[in-house]
Amino acid sequence: MTKQRHGECVYCGHTKPLTDDHIPPQSLFRKPRPADLIAVPSCRQCNISASKDDEYFKTVIVPKDKLGHILRR
Repeated sequence: MTKQRHGECVYCGHTKPLTDDHIPPQSLFRKPRPADLIAVPSCRQCNISASKDDEYFKTVIVPKDKLGHILRR
C-alpha cells in the first residue's frame, strides 16, 4: 500500500496529496527489495510520469541477450 499525505511535491512544487517516489526506482531491484531506498514526496501525476521514465531506463540499462531475455548473474 502506498503511503499518502498532503504536502509539496518535490517535482512540480504543487501542494497535493503525496505518495513516495523511490530513488533509485524500486523496479531496478529484484524482490526482496532493499528496505532502505530513499523516498521523496511526489504527487501522483509526477510519480506516474517518473515511473514511465524508470521503466524506459530499466529497458535500456538492463543487459539482455539477442532474444531480449534478461541476463542474470
